[in-house]
Amino acid sequence: MTNERQEITETLQKMGDPIQHLRVLHNNPFIFSSAIAAFFGSLGEKEQALLLGYLVLPITLHLPSRKYLGKARANSSLRTMLQDRSRLYGLDERVGRYREMSNATLQYLLSIGGISVNELLVVTIAEQQPMDGPTPEGMIKAARQLGNFFSPYDVPTVFRMLGVMSL
Repeated sequence: MTNERQEITETLQKMGDPIQHLRVLHNNPFIFSSAIAAFFGSLGEKEQALLLGYLVLPITLHLPSRKYLGKARANSSLRTMLQDRSRLYGLDERVGRYREMSNATLQYLLSIGGISVNELLVVTIAEQQPMDGPTPEGMIKAARQLGNFFSPYDVPTVFRMLGVMSL
């Protein structure tokens, strides 16, 4: 009986590695770099814009908000997005959960020259962008639309409107 238990334990430990590998493949900064670059491209240059980059993954990976952003019309805005709170429910928690991944993706974009950041945290997009990776369906379009939604507002106003208290 003890031998069987030991075999089961060893098997479960071996299974942990593939599960970890799937997690790494699914949450990969290379995959998300195109979406974040698209976001900054549509946002335009503004002070402290780098901080808004930490909102891209938590919003565009959340299916209800990604669907809304993907189907947004010309007269849609951040205010219309906020009318249905289910689109952003749990955003504060998701920001914390995706903080490291957002940071890794931003660092990757900086290291390959996809973006540059000045001392005022203004993000400038390079003309030559990395190839699109296998992002979740509709994520790049949603990120681009999110940048359009955020562009009329300054950074503190966006955080206040979304109810995000801290990064």
